[in-house]
Amino acid sequence: MMIQVLPCRRVRSLVINDRNSLFKRADFVSRRNTTFDLTRGSFVRRADCWLPSLSRNIPAERNYQAFAKLLLKQSSNPVVLVIGGSIVGRGMEGLTSEPRIRLVETDVR
Repeated sequence: MMIQVLPCRRVRSLVINDRNSLFKRADFVSRRNTTFDLTRGSFVRRADCWLPSLSRNIPAERNYQAFAKLLLKQSSNPVVLVIGGSIVGRGMEGLTSEPRIRLVETDVR
């Protein structure tokens, strides 16, 4: 098993095992995009106005508000680790707008 520690400019260091990782060392060395492509083509943008949203999560806002209340019952200054949080999800305002809750996010960039 070959593991190589790669120096990165934006983070301290990075360890990737090419055999069992979703990511490859070459992607980071060449600075390739390793996340979702969030740009939308003109056809998709035009079609969006005619199609219903597939990501609509109706109970999300209520669930995040309830989660925030539970957290604040347990601690006056809770910390929440958000994994894969490059995009704030719909309805998360109930959690993100509470100044006593500290959100720590991590994502691949």
